[in-house]
Amino acid sequence: MLLVFCMSWTAWAEKPAAPEELPFSEAAPHVCVAAAVETQVLLAYTASVVEEAKLLTDILSLRLSRQGVQISSALVETVEEALDTVAEEPTGERIQWVIFLGLYSEEEILLALHYRSAAGDEDEVRRMSRSSTPRDTAWILGKIIEETLTPYFSQNQEMPALGAGLAIIEPKVVGGTSLRDVTATPRYPHLQALSLYLNLVGLWGIHDVMAGPMFMVSGRFSKHILASMAMGWTGTGQFSRRDVKGMVSQVPIELHFGALLLELRRFEIIGWAGMFLGFNLYRNYSHHESRVDVTFQPALDLFVHFVARLSPSWSVMLGGGARVPFVHDVLRNNGARVYKTDWVSPIISLGLQLRI
Repeated sequence: MLLVFCMSWTAWAEKPAAPEELPFSEAAPHVCVAAAVETQVLLAYTASVVEEAKLLTDILSLRLSRQGVQISSALVETVEEALDTVAEEPTGERIQWVIFLGLYSEEEILLALHYRSAAGDEDEVRRMSRSSTPRDTAWILGKIIEETLTPYFSQNQEMPALGAGLAIIEPKVVGGTSLRDVTATPRYPHLQALSLYLNLVGLWGIHDVMAGPMFMVSGRFSKHILASMAMGWTGTGQFSRRDVKGMVSQVPIELHFGALLLELRRFEIIGWAGMFLGFNLYRNYSHHESRVDVTFQPALDLFVHFVARLSPSWSVMLGGGARVPFVHDVLRNNGARVYKTDWVSPIISLGLQLRI
């Protein structure tokens, strides 16, 4: 019995003591959490852009994680419903963003950003073209939202307000506008173009056509008013009656005023009206005798020119119109009429134009 008692005493003395109970706060891992979230972002979206909105939520959570932003999302039907979702008014330095995402058309997405703070509210609305895939669309939206929100995280009061300048640097695909080329306002009047073209004049009375080169200088008086002066040579129409044969030619001098009816990037339509102050040359011959007559031939010109630009300097010109003479020449031989000027002569012009 003494031996058993000694063995039991030794076993009880060598038994390890149970560990003391530790508080839960020391036994469990401890995570530090920010005392308060200063920026809250609510992404409100309609049923038509659910897929883009889900991807956009993940993208914003990733890209804005370093800013300590609380991001939430909600399915709504209107912008008003999105604003009513945030009932709590921001106080102190806390700010809120309500981002509304909807469908503007089949090809465009409507993006509305509403900034709320104790100092006041700001709004911005944009239209963005949808990309080929929802993921690409969400990525572009994420970039726009990040660039808009980033200035407000720094609390720099000298930075521009919501969206200031973004519409200048962003491409049109995301609703921005590109910078226009800064060019000096043109001064009027000024010399505009030099033209060399072939002039075709129809002579109905003798069933012939006169053709010849013309050189024209045109200038601009104002944005829509032009003026031109043209000279050249047009011939030769042939006629005959009985035993008398003849040829008619023209030395045209044209003074015209024009109106720019349509001006596009590579196409123009110009209407012209003015005076023809040229001369007609007649050469008649019969047997071994010949005669040359020169007459002054004033007339009224009405034209329309179509100008297609091939390059910044060169253009192709096609024109058509009519000439109405004020004086009608009549050639007679032994009492018989050999030639008479038409009442109206159709004219077609085709040539090149050099911009100055």
